[in-house]
Amino acid sequence: MAQQAASGTGTEVALTIIIYGSSSRDPGNFEERFAGSGWEQRRLELQLRPRIPAHATASMDAKNKWMHDFLMSIGPDAKHSRNWRCEFCRKFARETVWQMASWLHLPQPMFTAYVHNMCDAKVGDCADALEEVDNMMAAQQGAPKSNVRRRMADRSADDPQYPMSATCAVCNNEDVASRKNLMQCGKCKVVRYCSGQCQKDDWKRHKTFCKTVTDVKWVWNK
Repeated sequence: MAQQAASGTGTEVALTIIIYGSSSRDPGNFEERFAGSGWEQRRLELQLRPRIPAHATASMDAKNKWMHDFLMSIGPDAKHSRNWRCEFCRKFARETVWQMASWLHLPQPMFTAYVHNMCDAKVGDCADALEEVDNMMAAQQGAPKSNVRRRMADRSADDPQYPMSATCAVCNNEDVASRKNLMQCGKCKVVRYCSGQCQKDDWKRHKTFCKTVTDVKWVWNK
């Protein structure tokens, strides 16, 4: 399992996770929001140092599978880290779309994940904007497009609504009273909870993330 050697022994991976989103104070107009270079948009930059266990280093396929499982396990930590609005509008974010760049073949393995907080990554203007970002990143990296839109289109019309990024990582209570009083984990300073009980209930899962975080940088005040 991905959690077995996230810390401790194994091959260390220099993992960078950059989480993008916005605030209710940001301009509603897309052109105004991304005026200039657009590189200073609101984001959270995380540095993690997980370790791939020896049994998962026999091949690139094994390494990639371990990293995929690890990232899946820490998804709630990345999502429930702030009162995120959609990266491209003022609606509350409910979906997170991950884009990956891997250099696990290097002597010092590296991996970068870009996480986009979205209101809807399947249809609408914001989905169009994300597709443009995907195309731009693919061109810059000389990599094939990740086809975010097509992957999201696999969702059926009956899919349940995803919880807000702005809620507690455990109970996902969307009441304003709950969302206004969330507390960050005192160790990693990232994931948020509404109560000590929710934090306790999540520790078995969260500790994999918490023990591998080495740096947290917010680019928030604009």
